[in-house]
Amino acid sequence: MSSQVPSVGFHPANPDDHTHTVIFLHGEDETARLCAQRFGRLTGSCGQTLRQEFPTIRWVFPTAPSANGWFPALWRYEPTTDQHLQAEGLSIAVMRLRSVIHREAETLGRRYHRIVIAGFSQGASVAVLTLLNFNFPEGLQVFPRLGGLFCVAGRLPFAGRDLEQIRTLLDLPDKPTNNLVVPHTPILVQHNHDDQDTPVRHGCQTYDGLDFVGANPIWREYLCGGHWFNRPAGVDDLVAFLGTALGIGRWGQNRGDVIWSGRLPMPSQAEVAAYFGKTVGEDEW
Repeated sequence: MSSQVPSVGFHPANPDDHTHTVIFLHGEDETARLCAQRFGRLTGSCGQTLRQEFPTIRWVFPTAPSANGWFPALWRYEPTTDQHLQAEGLSIAVMRLRSVIHREAETLGRRYHRIVIAGFSQGASVAVLTLLNFNFPEGLQVFPRLGGLFCVAGRLPFAGRDLEQIRTLLDLPDKPTNNLVVPHTPILVQHNHDDQDTPVRHGCQTYDGLDFVGANPIWREYLCGGHWFNRPAGVDDLVAFLGTALGIGRWGQNRGDVIWSGRLPMPSQAEVAAYFGKTVGEDEW
């Protein structure tokens, strides 16, 4: 498959300042450009956008192959129905994202631990499955992790199945032979309780399914925000997650590359709220 997946994005003002990449997959029934515009306007409690928080990150928004999304959703509001019929479309979407990851890794000196994959709604499904089916290039000696994975208002296809069953269903040509990258990649799962398009139970199933296959996800649920990011608390938590996982920004304390095992030691919701002089539950917390 060609690595030239069309995309839009935001780049550091000076190309030489590029240190990390976040690849964010849009949801169904929207374009990469529209998603990037909405994402670019997100601000946390400090009033800064994510680009301002992390000026050395390149933000890449790949374009889905269809106007309807990354894969055919047979039952939009109950997407777990007849999931096996979606396997082919999901496999193609995973291969597209993997090609973008490898392309971005080349720009970073093959430092895969500096690449974060992410998605909203249907894009989150593809991002999760890509992590579960990710292989590093043969012969590359690296610590087995990506920079991170974060999912917003998404779901995990084939939730409840083990890792080998999921990989068999997708039947990718270079199926991973081990489970090393899954437990070592930090994961954040966010969902709003009032999401009417993808009910919060699907977010819970995503968290439980990732935990079941050996990942170390972190769960963040918010009362409101609908089918998108919660503001400002969800954005604040994302800033804390990226900073801690990548060792950059206000929460990374400029530590640089971070290597560890187990669950990411990111600040709790209460700690993030307290940083901005708030309590959990205040102003959309």
